[in-house]
Amino acid sequence: AFFECKSLESVSPPESVTSIGEYAFANCLALKSITIPESVTSIGSGAFINCPSLTSISVSENNKNYCFENGVLFNKYKTKLIQYLISNTEPIYLVPDSITSIGISAFSGCTALESISLPDGLQRIGDSAFRGCTALKSFSIPDGIKTIREFTFPECTALESISIPDSV
Repeated sequence: AFFECKSLESVSPPESVTSIGEYAFANCLALKSITIPESVTSIGSGAFINCPSLTSISVSENNKNYCFENGVLFNKYKTKLIQYLISNTEPIYLVPDSITSIGISAFSGCTALESISLPDGLQRIGDSAFRGCTALKSFSIPDGIKTIREFTFPECTALESISIPDSV
């Protein structure tokens, strides 16, 4: 819809919008904020990847499907991590224990991220989840993971070690 839009800074969809499509706002370099209304029931993969200016996703408190906390978009019950904003500058992130799934491209392009701690209950890591995390130094995959998806760690140029459990 707005893929690679160069000047869009803010988006506030009307209540008639129920879905934000895959890669809808990907590569919108000037996008600073978006409001997700109560009516949105689905957000496609990669909807907000490579939006370096995006610092705020305001989710209606009445939205039954999503929440946004500390620069991270989750599903409402925090079982799926959808998008970690690349504007986050914290070098360490502890994924909440409730997370069982990390979405496609969820951390893609997070160049400040040096270390991430994943919960033991994690079951799925989406394709390209950590693509371009150029400061990520080491990575430990929890026992619940059975498959490492395509392009999970490309362009992770600082990556020195990955601990892979027998479950993979």
